Amino acid sequence: MEDIITILDGRPEIIDEIQQAAKELRSYLSDAFSELLNNRHFADALPGHLPPDKASQSRLPIILERIDSISKL
Repeated sequence: MEDIITILDGRPEIIDEIQQAAKELRSYLSDAFSELLNNRHFADALPGHLPPDKASQSRLPIILERIDSISKL
């Protein structure tokens, strides 16, 4: 999971790239990220996948926004 969080955090263009991907991949990612968002434990654990410093933790809303965007593709 940590690798996924790192990619979402470091690639602001990830949403555009996924939108250009094949329909099957978009559908798969949308379903997978929707499941994550619906899992209370995921939201609770997400901060633990980021470094503990204040700057890194402040990026959490951006990562959640990207996850939400992917879930709606």
